[in-house]
Amino acid sequence: MSMGFQVKAAHPKITYCVDPDWFPFEAIKDGKHMGISSDYLKFIASDVQLDLTLIPTKTWQDTLDKLKSGECQLTPMLNQNPARSEFLTFSDPYFNSPNVLVSQKNQPFLKGFDQIGNQMVALPLGFRINDYIKKNHPEIKTKTYPTVLDGLLAVVDGEADIFVGSMLSTNNYIQQHGLHQLRIAGWAGPEDNLRLGVIKSHAELIPAINDALAKIDEAHKLAIYHKWNNVTVIDNTNYQLVKQVVVAGTVLGVLMLIYLWMVKRYNRQLHLQNDELNRLKAELTKSNQKFKQLSTQDLLTGLYNRYYFDMALAEESSRFDSDNPIALIVIDIDHFKKINDQFGHSTGDLVLKQFSNLLKELVTDMDVLARWGGEEFVIFSNNTTIQQAHDKCFDIQQQLKSTEFPGISVITASFGIAALKQNETMSTCFQRADQALYKAKETGRDRICIADAAQAVNTAG
Repeated sequence: MSMGFQVKAAHPKITYCVDPDWFPFEAIKDGKHMGISSDYLKFIASDVQLDLTLIPTKTWQDTLDKLKSGECQLTPMLNQNPARSEFLTFSDPYFNSPNVLVSQKNQPFLKGFDQIGNQMVALPLGFRINDYIKKNHPEIKTKTYPTVLDGLLAVVDGEADIFVGSMLSTNNYIQQHGLHQLRIAGWAGPEDNLRLGVIKSHAELIPAINDALAKIDEAHKLAIYHKWNNVTVIDNTNYQLVKQVVVAGTVLGVLMLIYLWMVKRYNRQLHLQNDELNRLKAELTKSNQKFKQLSTQDLLTGLYNRYYFDMALAEESSRFDSDNPIALIVIDIDHFKKINDQFGHSTGDLVLKQFSNLLKELVTDMDVLARWGGEEFVIFSNNTTIQQAHDKCFDIQQQLKSTEFPGISVITASFGIAALKQNETMSTCFQRADQALYKAKETGRDRICIADAAQAVNTAG
């Protein structure tokens, strides 16, 4: 009898805790678990047949304490680190998210932790990024706060200069609480590789949980991501409080002033007059649309996505310098549809991940590597000649021949290359590279073709 069958037959009763205030990843609202982790956990519980009971907590640190004591036996979304590994066993990672630096708008952009200098950094209590900074940047001054919102408000009030946290949750709080004086000032440290954790006495659940996670295809993951990333949570209670304060103010104006002082730290919207509410809603909608575009990473492969690559091309569209040549490479995995049809989409996803890792090993820091869509990838190579771009493609081609892919053995790819010409737009250059790729596939695949060449200049040897 397999371990997965034993777990399903047992219908184990499991208590679990979540971060009560980390939207859109997870949160507790009206006693219910909501957010991205809630949908993943519902799928896992159904597949493994777990009987789950939510234990509400007040803070993330409270959740960690209950996991240590065994009162909670599972938590659906967190990073793995040595301290947590002492009392938890972790599943495979199933959701990646970058961390960002947040500052007031009048502060300069930052390339990373090395530029923080003597500034005070606010951190959410119990998050993995705290240990990372302590270990890798001990010179940085830090101060911890119970929640992400408390840390952001510390930057608003000038108690701290910079906040470090997840891009998705930071965007959510900026929109929800109207913190328009804040902006994302740079990328911060390692990205979050989020997993499900269970206490060690229930470690036997992990294989079945990993099997369930592997069944969630990319389309399902994207649907969950868009479902919760498009939700703007506005606390309607705050508007009711505004009405109560106005009514009370007609009787006792002094109480109005006292009330506004008490709630200042928790709701910046109370400073707006009633006749400005429509303007606030319009600004929130505009900000929401802007922050939706900040997700620049492909969820499956971890590479940059098409949106980010388009931005990179736009930045370079007006530049041509014969001393700094630019090359565009378009790559397509050969016969990828057959792989999906014959082996299934799960195997196809594994091929895309392994192929992406191979590309990351072979490109340089001067390159911008992105997944363009499906099985197609693009490389923007700065300070690269046509010959150097060809050599890079040849290296990838040879590495593919010596790489075994799960259940498939060897795969091949086709390559199209174009060099940016004087007075040519990046869009036109990309079209020429794409036409070269089409020529490579049309002439037999597993080939490298250069745009405007009379024939395929290098076929697979």
